[in-house]
Amino acid sequence: MWIQEKIKQFACYSSDQVYFKQWGLQRSGTNYLKWLLDYNFRGVKVLANQGGWKHSVPSNQSQFRAPSMYSAAPAGIEIQANFVMFREPSQWLLSFKNYAALNPPTLPSNFPLICDWEPSKVQLVMDLWVRYNTEYINLVEGGCGFYALFYEDLMSLPEVVLEWVRKHFGLRCSAFVCPLPGIKRFLVTKRKKDPHATKASTRRIQSLREWEKDMADSITGDIYQQWRQNFRPY
Repeated sequence: MWIQEKIKQFACYSSDQVYFKQWGLQRSGTNYLKWLLDYNFRGVKVLANQGGWKHSVPSNQSQFRAPSMYSAAPAGIEIQANFVMFREPSQWLLSFKNYAALNPPTLPSNFPLICDWEPSKVQLVMDLWVRYNTEYINLVEGGCGFYALFYEDLMSLPEVVLEWVRKHFGLRCSAFVCPLPGIKRFLVTKRKKDPHATKASTRRIQSLREWEKDMADSITGDIYQQWRQNFRPY
């Protein structure tokens, strides 16, 4: 409940707020990023689905199944930055494999609802990882207010990332607060269980088979390491 109460403080738009827009594939840490920024910085509002569904590519909203998931950005505001989340490919594949098993209705229409993880489907998913993230990284490389943030850094070095955000955008913060490791979904109260977690509890959590990891690594190569090396702003 205390998380929701904190976020309610930023529910109304005002001229003295700082607005960020977020992007990134499912399972890349977008919920975690939003929580960290909303909770730690006074006057910050992170737009998830306003101005475009956060899991989409900004240039093309029409390809997604759930247009009701996004809306226009509020009129009269200035977005200070677009934060794009990236995650290491084989770890993303593992997380997405379990996520896709829940058959969520908000998956993009060109993501298969995978039941049998045969090579052709893993190939398709990883090709999409490359295509989407390449479009994201092109936006980062082109400037125009897009910044790359990496899941592994948010997990292991959240204070470093937050300190960069604070200094770069001149935000106010007294002391950084980070959730305990293992917390995945932040907008869930004790009274209302997370429906995804409930479904997941009835399913066997899967792991990556060796050939799946090898395929993910062969498709992506060292591109992710290059991105982390070249585009981390902190």
